[in-house]
Amino acid sequence: MLTELDKKILIALRDDGRASWSALAKRFSVSRVTIQNRVESMRVRKIIKGYTVVANVNSAKAGISEEKAFFMLQFVAGDSFFGLCKLLSTSPHVLGIWCVAGEWDCFVLVSASSLREVAKLREHIFDKIKIKKLETHPVLNDCPSDFVESK
Repeated sequence: MLTELDKKILIALRDDGRASWSALAKRFSVSRVTIQNRVESMRVRKIIKGYTVVANVNSAKAGISEEKAFFMLQFVAGDSFFGLCKLLSTSPHVLGIWCVAGEWDCFVLVSASSLREVAKLREHIFDKIKIKKLETHPVLNDCPSDFVESK
């Protein structure tokens, strides 16, 4: 179970993964050791899986091209959302997996350097999971983060 402090720490680290324990301690009015212990506890419990760099691909200065797409899946009876999660859990291309209600069983958001890489990931899913139907919807445009933050 996450405490309110744990939730605040996760949000802060999501926004700035390089924030120091001291800066977080000052921000939340607790000791540096408390922050360090809470982060270590979440790491051990696998709430924090790792640390990564997220490049601002919307910036021309980044010099990185990125293609995103949503996969919408319907499973054949016998295969499940959890099998897909297990298959994709280590993929650096998967940004999120959601089990949903309605016509589709699952949505997966992926990111890759090209649409060819997106297609390879799609084929990997087809090879390993029994899929009744899978549609791919490339992302045409992202809402700028500064627009969302200004709301």
